[in-house]
Amino acid sequence: MAKLLPPLLCLLRSFQRPRGCTLSLDFLGNAWMAISNVYCPFCGVILLQDPYPEADPRRTRPWYAEIRGLVMMESISLTGLGLISGRNILVAPVDSELSYTDTEALEQWGLSTTSRGSWAFGFHNSCWRLLRTRLGSQHSEPAVAASVFSQLFCTPCRNSSAFDLGHDYDGASHTHKIAGRPKPVDLDSHLYADPYVFLSLDDLEAAAPLDIAAWNRQRDGCTPQLFGSFSLEIKHEILSYMSTKELATLRLVSRELANLAAVGSLPQSFWRSRFLVGQEADFLFPNLRDKRDWCRLFWGTRACVRNQGSLSLINRRRVRKLIEPFAAIVELDSRSPTTLSGSTLRLAQGQTDCFQLSESSSIDGPPKLLQEIDSFSGQLASVDAAEPLVDGCRTIHRRAQLPQHSFGKEHRYIAITTRTIGARTFVSGIGFFPSYRLGKGSRILGFHDPATAEWIAVPCGSSLSALGVAFCSQGLTGVKFTFTTSESSNWVGVINGPGVAQGSLAVRGGEAQFYLTAGLDLLKMVSLGVGQLLEGPSDVFPGTITSPAQRHLWMPCPPLYEKLKISTLQPRQGSLPFEPLHNIDFGGPGGTLLPSLTRLVFHMESQPNPLVGIEIIYNEGHSVLYGRKIGCALSFLIDSVNGERIDQVGTLGWSENSFSWPGEESRTLSLGLCGLQITTDIGRTFTVAPISSTLKISVDSIQTAEPKHVITGLVALQKEPRDPFTKLGVQNQPSSEPLDQIVQRPTESSHVALERHLDSDKEFSRYISCPRSSANYQTWATLKNVRRIEVSIGIEGSSRSPNCISGLKFVYDKGAPAIVGQWMDAHEQGVFELSPYETVSSLTVWVNLMAQSAEYPTLRLGRVKAVRITTTGGHKVLFHPAAAGPISIRDMQHQYGGGFGEEIVSIPFFLHTGGLLTFQQTDIQWILNSSYDRVRAIVSQSDIAVGPVVLVRALYPPYDEVQKLYFQRPCNDGSKDQVVCAEARFNQGALLGLTFTYKSGAKAQIGDSDIVPGGSRQMLDFPEHGRVVGMDVGVREGDIHYLQFEIEANPHEHTRTASEVNIAVRYQTLSVRITPSAEQDGPDLQNQHFDWRGTWCKDEAQARRCTARPGKHFVYAPPSPRSKMLGLYVGCQDLSSVGAVYQLEDGVGV
Repeated sequence: MAKLLPPLLCLLRSFQRPRGCTLSLDFLGNAWMAISNVYCPFCGVILLQDPYPEADPRRTRPWYAEIRGLVMMESISLTGLGLISGRNILVAPVDSELSYTDTEALEQWGLSTTSRGSWAFGFHNSCWRLLRTRLGSQHSEPAVAASVFSQLFCTPCRNSSAFDLGHDYDGASHTHKIAGRPKPVDLDSHLYADPYVFLSLDDLEAAAPLDIAAWNRQRDGCTPQLFGSFSLEIKHEILSYMSTKELATLRLVSRELANLAAVGSLPQSFWRSRFLVGQEADFLFPNLRDKRDWCRLFWGTRACVRNQGSLSLINRRRVRKLIEPFAAIVELDSRSPTTLSGSTLRLAQGQTDCFQLSESSSIDGPPKLLQEIDSFSGQLASVDAAEPLVDGCRTIHRRAQLPQHSFGKEHRYIAITTRTIGARTFVSGIGFFPSYRLGKGSRILGFHDPATAEWIAVPCGSSLSALGVAFCSQGLTGVKFTFTTSESSNWVGVINGPGVAQGSLAVRGGEAQFYLTAGLDLLKMVSLGVGQLLEGPSDVFPGTITSPAQRHLWMPCPPLYEKLKISTLQPRQGSLPFEPLHNIDFGGPGGTLLPSLTRLVFHMESQPNPLVGIEIIYNEGHSVLYGRKIGCALSFLIDSVNGERIDQVGTLGWSENSFSWPGEESRTLSLGLCGLQITTDIGRTFTVAPISSTLKISVDSIQTAEPKHVITGLVALQKEPRDPFTKLGVQNQPSSEPLDQIVQRPTESSHVALERHLDSDKEFSRYISCPRSSANYQTWATLKNVRRIEVSIGIEGSSRSPNCISGLKFVYDKGAPAIVGQWMDAHEQGVFELSPYETVSSLTVWVNLMAQSAEYPTLRLGRVKAVRITTTGGHKVLFHPAAAGPISIRDMQHQYGGGFGEEIVSIPFFLHTGGLLTFQQTDIQWILNSSYDRVRAIVSQSDIAVGPVVLVRALYPPYDEVQKLYFQRPCNDGSKDQVVCAEARFNQGALLGLTFTYKSGAKAQIGDSDIVPGGSRQMLDFPEHGRVVGMDVGVREGDIHYLQFEIEANPHEHTRTASEVNIAVRYQTLSVRITPSAEQDGPDLQNQHFDWRGTWCKDEAQARRCTARPGKHFVYAPPSPRSKMLGLYVGCQDLSSVGAVYQLEDGVGV
């Protein structure tokens, strides 16, 4: 490592400002809010800002606030003991022997950031001391500092906050917060206990159980006969390589082993070995030359750890495990100094893929030019070579090596050297050797360590034909070799896991020799490629790509289909060096799996890139998940058995036009994928995107399948393993099915919201309003030709729990089923079969109240608790999960249909609007986000032939969906069926439902009449020849508490003269009371307090005389002198949204 550092030192020294120089932050304005909190690379605990900035400088601070740093001066050196200022500034003496309590001569360094010019890598003093204790005195401080610096220099520190070492710091990552006020220190947690200070060894011995000497002592007369003639000492030495847990298992094998491995029978040398590096208690670091009871020390230590007797000891064990990879590389560097092998590559002037090759054996002549034909890399950072790394990896060296072209008839060998950095393993070198040892003809690319290298025997007479590679964002993690004899080696390194992608580099055949090219940092390979020499500056070799799939890295593995074609990914954005694609294969080779494909599930979360997972489900229940299963699960069902196939995919992408730096022109910034649209060969379309983005963004169609090809999968891109997908493409292959078997037929039902509904959908989504970071989604289904309805409930750990209904599935006479909401777990009793010609007439939904809308305080939010469906055949079915508990008055009730002349039909109907007939199709809609649901349907009025009508107390979208109760209903013979009785159902003072009974015996109802238990009923009789001319309503706490009708008893007396009218006309008041008690009759009830009250008067004159009472009291007059009150309405989503229905003038009908 020492040989590699001087060039780096020059770079760093040229970049750094003089000591004491600071960089003004005035230009950042409020950017100080984004200053990162910094965490220790050894233990993951925060480097806490000085908790006592105004205290005596000599006052000792907590261990997590005492910080050291590694800095670059004349050489890499360790600072003195210092403190943190401003969250990410180390203030410490330069001399490592000094402390902030010893001197006022303190310097400042930015931690993992160049914002202050000089910078350093910071860590806790206790963690550094523990690392030095682990390494021992044989490793000097400068050597340890240089090795650790190189490791941190090649590891990204995300957001200049925490180093990405491939682990969660054994739980400490849960305390991380990138910016803002850090999470509070929990002194009861072992994470914040000093790992370098713990009980004395004598105290630990005293903590051992008192009877330990008698444990499992060997029985008399039973002598072990195992291991042949080995002495007892050798047998105990063999056992010393096992843990106590393994010994406990070994004792179960036989009586002889039980006696040999008994606790009371093992010597002190065995228990002393427990404290060696790699053993169970290697975090204690006692002096092994001391004489003590090692058995009691071991069991006392174990008791303190298990019984939480010492938080410091528990934390010491945790930190000890985390520092081991650092210590291992320090020891490796000291044992065999790193040497970088291979010919140096320098980018040719004006070229992007041509390099000057400096052969060590070339003395005369110009440098050779090498063209890199194919290559893969990690996420190569664009930071300056002298800056700390914040993401991915960096290239410090470029090397090339000419491997053995043909291995002849004798066995040759390939050696792969790997290094472990944190929890990740990387390939650091590849060597080609004539034997297992270095010798003439050896060719090495990168770093080589014979002691740790893994060797591969090359088949006789073969040559390389391809290299399999595995990369993560930080570099090369695995490699394998394929030879011309069709044999392949095993993988060396890591090829699977979060963030690891695989690819293939093909080697050109023929007489031309190829080079392996590599980019390296100080420890590992960060890129690997294949190149060839150019004979002249104008020569260019074609690539060796044999398949479009070979152009990319893939997760979890590359597709292997020979004739596979991949589309361009959309939305189009600038590409990055490391962009592995997810191989979302749902069709199999040639589309053989397409007939069994039944459902695609898209897991959607928040904007701007909501697509976080895609799940493929087949007809046998088998499923495959790509990405994460969180957020909203939106399903698209495919009628694949009958030949339906996906033939087009489109994307919806965000773009932001207001992005600009100060002094520069505005430019478009693409923010990635916000949704997608799928179209099948029968014309069905499914759009999955936030409602807001569907309104604003057009669909960009991805390349469709070529003739005689079929779409068999998707390809998706995500920046990090747990990030959302940001780009999407399609895979297509030649179809294995004869074209005449793929039936093209027109669709008979639409499963997607029509564009004319999008504006109302956005307004309707107020009912599920929640924090702006969340996205709202729409799911639609037609109710035409429904034959079966199924219900899904939630599942534990998802966005919906088992105590609520998560979705509905509609199965039709023909075509694919449709799902509204989320399909999670089929409800055992949630199936309802409809008979032929039977349709849905009404839908009632109960939503449990969970919260009030922060954006619209009057709106209440919740999830679906129960659903009741009524059909034209008179059937009623209630879907209500047992875990949901009984339906109560507290639950919100939403009802569509149910009033007379209003039904949810699944056939075309005519809506009379101002004399114009309009054709309309009925759908059901389920609006949802990750927290809440709302359901609605379209209600027809096909049975009432009336002229133009007016709703007085006008409603506006999305609150204009209503149910109506008419005081008269038309009969087939043209007569009028008068209401004769009203039955009111109320509970706890609130109206739950109202039923009208007509003279013919027909009934119409709004609200609930029998679901909510308890409460009482009140019957109201209407006069036989009366006509309702006015109404009064009082609403309190979102419920109707007062309802009164004003009735003209002898309307036919209007035929008399005007002087006779005042004598003949009588008025009668019918009202729904809080209780049916007669004690509350009279005007006192009207004086009660209501949150809202409305009065509909008989005429304009009465409206002028009516005095609005204090509070929210509104008085309404008829819309015109000759208009008639036909009935009342209530909101489908809110029963308390009450109003009157008027006919503008005399006409046909009521």
